[in-house]
Amino acid sequence: MPRKIYSIDCTWLIGHGNDINNLVTVDEITKNALPKSINIDDITGTDRAVLFIKNAQTALDHDDDCQLKINAGPRNSLSQVTIVCDSDVIELFTGTYEEYIQTYRGELLDEFDGNKSYLFEIKLKKDTNSLSLKFITLVDQLWIYGVHMYLTEKPINIFQPTVNIGNVSDYLSDSKRDLSENASKCKEFIQMHMNANKSSGPPNMAALMSFINGKVEDKFSQIDVNATEEIVASTKIENGENSEQKTCANLTMDSLGLESSIDLVRTYFDSKFRDIEQKLLNKIDERFSELEKKQDEKFSQLLALLQK
Repeated sequence: MPRKIYSIDCTWLIGHGNDINNLVTVDEITKNALPKSINIDDITGTDRAVLFIKNAQTALDHDDDCQLKINAGPRNSLSQVTIVCDSDVIELFTGTYEEYIQTYRGELLDEFDGNKSYLFEIKLKKDTNSLSLKFITLVDQLWIYGVHMYLTEKPINIFQPTVNIGNVSDYLSDSKRDLSENASKCKEFIQMHMNANKSSGPPNMAALMSFINGKVEDKFSQIDVNATEEIVASTKIENGENSEQKTCANLTMDSLGLESSIDLVRTYFDSKFRDIEQKLLNKIDERFSELEKKQDEKFSQLLALLQK
């Protein structure tokens, strides 16, 4: 494995011990493979332990807990992290926006002279290449004796899908929120599109809007009727002109369908923008009315004071 394929940082300062990069050991595993069992002595020791102390400059912040931030790089994903430290509670956050995932309580590993060390084995349910570990402690210093990461190399795929439906489904399942009717239709449409052509680009916006709103169907029905009449009429002409008439009818149908769908999308967005504009104007009017009312009240109070 290439050296230094990850990055690690901490919000607290290093007070004693080794370089922060010596804290971490790495194993690379294949996707869906079980992590290999490890010996705790192999991932901890005097050559790895680091004492972190609270930064006095950020001590007054409302959220000044020690956070260890790990990034596995764009080509790898984290599947499991093992930590040995003297904090018994860790909060896990993942992703670019550090979404809260879960709070973990450590297993007591050792106790010596009043000092306790805890073992955490955090298995990640979703693929992520970045995480943040927040150590919940009441003291101003924290020993971390070792961190072991299991990395899975992501396969190289030139045609990456626009939307990861699996991740979307997992996220919606975890959120325990019901989708609206339009949102369900949108998700179904995108899934159908991606299953039909996995190397294609984003779904056509016109088709998406027609799928969600159901407004294009009647338009296309009328177009089909008109096109059919043209085709039927063209079959009554001589054979030499028959092929040309059919081609013209088909081109007319395609162009009308495309223009109709584009017009519907344009109308939809124009309507949305008009609604937004009207809401903004109403909000501005309300704000000015409130300011005018407050100004009148202040002037009335000043006049009352001057008349005394």
